Amino acid sequence: MFLKYCWPNVLARSSLLYQVDVAVYLNPVEERRKEAVSILHNTFASHHLTIYLRENEAYNTGAAKAMYEAVSSNFFDGYDWVIRLNPDVMIRDDTFLRQTMVDPTVSALLINCSNRGAKVHTDFFAIRPNVLDANLFTEQIVQKNAEQGFTSLIQDTVLSKGTHRWIPNTNPKTSTCRAGDHRDYYESPIVHEHGTFSFSFLDLYYMF
Repeated sequence: MFLKYCWPNVLARSSLLYQVDVAVYLNPVEERRKEAVSILHNTFASHHLTIYLRENEAYNTGAAKAMYEAVSSNFFDGYDWVIRLNPDVMIRDDTFLRQTMVDPTVSALLINCSNRGAKVHTDFFAIRPNVLDANLFTEQIVQKNAEQGFTSLIQDTVLSKGTHRWIPNTNPKTSTCRAGDHRDYYESPIVHEHGTFSFSFLDLYYMF
């Protein structure tokens, strides 16, 4: 439902997303695949779209394996930036993203979830692919909690070097690691809606 009714508006309003390539890591149950693929083609009709169909995984494992396969299989080669997000994460305002991505000293735009003992929110992030070291993307990383695994993955290449920027007004105000949680909807430029219609089995990558 997010892809059918929300994302067309997001794509139309965002100059950042207007010309990106889109890759979707898709693993619904067999009887829903045809519908899911049809929705994706309709939503991203104006974009170069690649769909990777996989078997269904447990919630956290599926999200982590999507990144593991993307990095280890060089899906992102040739791109300057990759935006990874769930389909129930809405980019309301891309101003900060656009302004910061042109800075060559910045390698990642992140949402702070330090209230959960892990710094980096994984349902949305923007990162330069060259800092995602495939040699560090091990099964041990995949098996960890998503936030903990990704935080440890980019600790040496991004966080310890200070080349990241925290996206303003997106860190949650509760103990839940969810973008914009308990903030006014119009305050946060990125909102993880997490509503009834969440498609948690999809990983979306915007590449440019």
